[in-house]
Amino acid sequence: ARSHDHRRTLTTVGSVLGATITAGTISATILGGTITSLLNGTITSVLGATITAGTLTTVGSILGATITAGTITAILGGTLTAISQNSFVEQSFLAVPAGTATTFTPLAAITTAVLETYSFFVYNSSPVGTVDTILEISANGTNWFTDVTGSNLAPGSVDVLVPQRFLKYTRLSYRASTTLVTGTIDVIFNAQGS
Repeated sequence: ARSHDHRRTLTTVGSVLGATITAGTISATILGGTITSLLNGTITSVLGATITAGTLTTVGSILGATITAGTITAILGGTLTAISQNSFVEQSFLAVPAGTATTFTPLAAITTAVLETYSFFVYNSSPVGTVDTILEISANGTNWFTDVTGSNLAPGSVDVLVPQRFLKYTRLSYRASTTLVTGTIDVIFNAQGS
């Protein structure tokens, strides 16, 4: 019987589609594409690639790459700008009539159960009148608890409300804090989730 040595050294790779490399050394430059799994290996240079899992023990150069999961243990001769496994979420409520109501009017509730960090940006674009805001939280979407309040937001002013407590749902409610408010408010919800 003849024995076969299945170990190989890759010197030049023009294109790899759907391959799994379980051992050896890749010394090529990866110029783009997606690396879906790299378990304990070394990459000399990554340009514009997406790495979605695995552990990088040594990376000489990463230019424009996105690393969405995994671990980087060393970076040689470079600067690490940011590492993030979070996704960004944004929801806008623009040109909401500020009105003259003295009771709070809620905007649509947002499911915040899977979000880690979130806040509400509020801009009073009204030329006249101030606005009060509150952040409300709920476990069931029916019964609401006032978590944070913002008072007397002047015309042309901005406020940012950040919840202090966590529940499944969060919403912003608003009302006119003076008898006459003409114009609108803009509310932008920003969040990061895993």
